[in-house]
Amino acid sequence: MIKVNLYTKNGELVITVMTPPFNPMPDCIAWGSRFFFKNPDFKKKDESGYYEGLIVAAINVVTRETSIKRETDKKEYGNDDLLFGLPNDLDEAVETFLEFYSKSEDFQLIDNCTEDKFLCVTHHASGQFIRNSWYLWWHEDHGSDSWPKSKPQLVQWFNNLGIYHADDMSSIIIRSAYRRHHKQAILIEKQVSHYRKFWKEQGFEDGIYKPR
Repeated sequence: MIKVNLYTKNGELVITVMTPPFNPMPDCIAWGSRFFFKNPDFKKKDESGYYEGLIVAAINVVTRETSIKRETDKKEYGNDDLLFGLPNDLDEAVETFLEFYSKSEDFQLIDNCTEDKFLCVTHHASGQFIRNSWYLWWHEDHGSDSWPKSKPQLVQWFNNLGIYHADDMSSIIIRSAYRRHHKQAILIEKQVSHYRKFWKEQGFEDGIYKPR
């Protein structure tokens, strides 16, 4: 992991985040609902930093042929109908992700990429989509009218394992989806241990990330 500074468009530091050591680095980094872009002209004070910009998403109308039956008796709806409801645990999240991702033009990547490569290429696309749409950034006293007032069950499921960072949650979901697609063991305890070890190395004594 490497440290990357995120700045406002005026050059004020927002936060320093950790990212995988991509080569080359991605053009855009999403942090919560904010998007930061690689400095194109290197005229800012930090040549390796990312600077905030505006991004607009256009969503196609879901046709009858591409829609998926909603199980209204099992799931609540998220903030994007394309995700077909809010999963309650990892099994439902993996099932829903694979169902959603199978409609993507990039679905062949799950067969053509290694597990780590698949995680990297989906982190800032499908990963960001589920982090936002499944409210994985949810926290107490968030003050957002568009977020649930009570903690989503999927977030609670991860919290019960000591996983609190949305990036960790989405990575576990995507990695587990890759393994299920390839009929491999998910090994959730080992995945959780990896992130607990990482956060312990970052100064969180119990290995559980909590915002500072």
